[in-house]
Amino acid sequence: MDITSTDIINLDAKALQAAELRRTGATYNQIAQRLGYANPSGAFRAVQRARQYMMVSIGSLEDQRTEELDRLETLLNSIWNRGIAGELEAVDRILNISNAKRKLLGLDAPAKIDHRVLLAEAQALANEIGISVEELMAEAERMAMVRGLISGTPGGEEEDA
Repeated sequence: MDITSTDIINLDAKALQAAELRRTGATYNQIAQRLGYANPSGAFRAVQRARQYMMVSIGSLEDQRTEELDRLETLLNSIWNRGIAGELEAVDRILNISNAKRKLLGLDAPAKIDHRVLLAEAQALANEIGISVEELMAEAERMAMVRGLISGTPGGEEEDA
């Protein structure tokens, strides 16, 4: 059976629909049943494909961060002199912009995370989609590398020089 461009468009539309259902709270099992995937694992992969497609189409995370920082810097520069002059409304805006920059750059200490809760959530998700926690973590690592959030090779293996 030959795959046509219409098949590819429909496949992408189905994956995007799966991602939308997941965003609204549907389980992978519900997505599989509603959209005709053979199992929850197929629905999971479709959601991941759609998310990857969306990330590629809107640019890398680092590009988005840089663009947002440029915007914030432009806003900050536009009101800086008014803030230095003591205009309280401008001071308030400067502090808001500064807080947005700090958040974007991750300058404030993160909240304490209970790793036992994260592990329990990972186990629940893995059970829901019918894969092991190790497979789920490997997929998460692979996606983080694709998006440029981490560097290296899957599984921490060294690349050949």
